[in-house]
Amino acid sequence: MEFISLNGVWQYLPVTPEDTTNYADPMYHNPAAWSEMKIPQNWYMAGLLHHGRVWFRRSFDMPLNDECSVWWLEFEGVDYECGVWVNGRQAGSHTGYFDRFRFDVTELVAMGENTLVVRVDCPDELEHMEYQTVIKGVIGQESLPWHRPWDVDTAQSSSGGIWGEVRLTPYDCTVPPQVDDWYPGLEDPIVSVKPESQEWMRGDAPFFPRGSIYIPARHLGALEREDFERDIALMKEANLNIVRVYGHVLPEMFYDVCDEMGMLVWQDFPLYGGYDDSRDFYREALRQLERMIWQFGHHVCIAAWGIHVKSPWLTSEKRSYQNRKLDEQLLARARELDPHRYIALDSLTYEKDALPGDDIPAQLDHPDVPLPVLFGKQALPVMETMQDAFPAGSGESAFTREFLI
Repeated sequence: MEFISLNGVWQYLPVTPEDTTNYADPMYHNPAAWSEMKIPQNWYMAGLLHHGRVWFRRSFDMPLNDECSVWWLEFEGVDYECGVWVNGRQAGSHTGYFDRFRFDVTELVAMGENTLVVRVDCPDELEHMEYQTVIKGVIGQESLPWHRPWDVDTAQSSSGGIWGEVRLTPYDCTVPPQVDDWYPGLEDPIVSVKPESQEWMRGDAPFFPRGSIYIPARHLGALEREDFERDIALMKEANLNIVRVYGHVLPEMFYDVCDEMGMLVWQDFPLYGGYDDSRDFYREALRQLERMIWQFGHHVCIAAWGIHVKSPWLTSEKRSYQNRKLDEQLLARARELDPHRYIALDSLTYEKDALPGDDIPAQLDHPDVPLPVLFGKQALPVMETMQDAFPAGSGESAFTREFLI
């Protein structure tokens, strides 16, 4: 029996934080309150300008169930927190924006018409950027490389939504799947880095990384395979051999394309700036780090993992100890999970000497033999692009701020 795709037109209902109504309750009836949206996509791409909570629902038909079928409800990506109900009964919940997840709904579905409800919460943390609790790296930032002066709405928009495919998949009940057994296992990297010298090697030969950072979009649902194929082709034409996914994680198809086209990847865990130092946050960060390595570690394109971008204990004297234990715990766990790939603690570890009084382990800090991890420097765009961005009369200061400073 094949899977049942749940992509297509869903109903949706944005609500305020004060609205505690359980819209998954089968007793709730108010069809006029709901609008329609095509799934998968981020809700901003559908024209919904909203931060916070949005309810989604759709009905689907189940075929006559095989006596030995186990049905799993599978999501390729939801940003950021979600609760899931089938026929009014909760199937489970999930936190994160990049990893796939699934629930066993065998006991919740019935032959004939069923109702699926998903509550998605995408909190806005722009007022608490020094002590974030949402793990979305650069995706959660307002001012980033994709931001342009004429595109303020995109920079300030929510990244929330059911941006990946949704499906019901049957499995043979004689070998019932477990929640985490769909990870293919890790592959050995194509290149390695000598810890004592920071030299890149491909087998016995030196490897010279030539790369760039890559942040193609704020909304993962806006990206198609053709976008990645075009971008990687342009990188190869520019004689690049590695790309750094800087402070975020991309959909699985990006790594498929890099495998196929022979482009290596430096993959960061999506921590950017300062985060909460609570035990609960540490636990959630460790869980999401494990999911990232398990889900993407089978791609031969991935050459290295990064733990944190611009961690406060390396960038701020007044917060010189914030997130240090977090980063060390994440680094230790990543090395335990993937002992063969190179794993960097933080970009700044390699871009400057340690702060006064810091005792960064010797193997993590090599100011005399820097490792190139912040690839690339923006060049001036073509004249037509600059004229579109800064039309006549806009003044020289805007151009200077954006491109020359």
